[in-house]
Amino acid sequence: MKLHFPARTGDAAWEGEAPDALEHPELYDGLALRRSLAWFLDMIVLFFLGVTLWGVVGLLTVASFFALTPLTVPLGILMAAFLPLLYHSYFIGKTGASPAMALFDLEVRSWNGSPASMAQGFLHSAIFFATVMPSTWLILVVAFLNTRRRCLHDFLAGTVVVRASRLRSYQA
Repeated sequence: MKLHFPARTGDAAWEGEAPDALEHPELYDGLALRRSLAWFLDMIVLFFLGVTLWGVVGLLTVASFFALTPLTVPLGILMAAFLPLLYHSYFIGKTGASPAMALFDLEVRSWNGSPASMAQGFLHSAIFFATVMPSTWLILVVAFLNTRRRCLHDFLAGTVVVRASRLRSYQA
């Protein structure tokens, strides 16, 4: 199977299903650790973004002499609830990886090799956040039960995570 790394134009990096981990192990090398570290770093970034947004909401509340409290408190709660979803959806749909995922050389691709769409980025993120807390992280065990290291939300969103630099090394 020949692979190539296209610009984010919609071209597929491979034809058909994702490359087999036995034929191309370099694409999946170290994914579990890299994904975990990237998630942790993204959560640190989101924490600081959330603190900043809560600070702005707090300032608006105080500046209005608490008259805006009925609006700012629900707004702050909505921002805290949806900030991680919006953050991951945007970056996965726009660039194929959140900033931390890019730092750890990861990229989310559609199962057929094309760049993940904005809808897939949203679905990938929404399924992750909807399932990871109620399952007490057990859904992530799925990654250790398959050779491509796909988590449950990867299966349900039709995505696969690969090492971006290794994908670029293939020639058409």
